[in-house]
Amino acid sequence: MDMSLTKIALEYALSNLDNGVVNTIIQNELGTEEKIEILKALPDERIKKILQMLGFKSDFLNTI
Repeated sequence: MDMSLTKIALEYALSNLDNGVVNTIIQNELGTEEKIEILKALPDERIKKILQMLGFKSDFLNTI
């Protein structure tokens, strides 16, 4: 992981913001492809929760 001073400063700043501000930054600064890459990097269990929110059935999700 690249821990440049810029990234360290950003991590510090974001950790001190409320969810609304963080969500606004993500919404305005990240493109669709970047958001998809972030979601794909989540652990499998979180991806399954997202897939369930998108309408995938639990029976199917338990098989993957």
